[in-house]
Amino acid sequence: MPETFRNHIIRLGGFHTLSCFIAAIGKLWGDGGLKDLLVDSSVYASGTVDQMLNGKEFNRAVRALTLAFEALYVSLLSAFFKWCVDKDVIKSFPITFWSSLSYIA
Repeated sequence: MPETFRNHIIRLGGFHTLSCFIAAIGKLWGDGGLKDLLVDSSVYASGTVDQMLNGKEFNRAVRALTLAFEALYVSLLSAFFKWCVDKDVIKSFPITFWSSLSYIA
């Protein structure tokens, strides 16, 4: 009915935009190890991960991506602190840095 709906514009809402974004993450990082990370950690089953990375299981995908981000961020901070100790540069950081870091952690 093109005459009836000629003034209408179809566009995605926020939920569908986020689902497409999650599907894009799945397409980029799914074969790069994200799928293996989620399956091998025994947190999610293989079929569930496939659905999540296709943008179908929205709530599970958000939770899984949040868990993966937090795990990688902890690993990054651990490596940074180890590097600081190895290079003996911890004393060169101002005290406000450590108080700010403890506030966000």
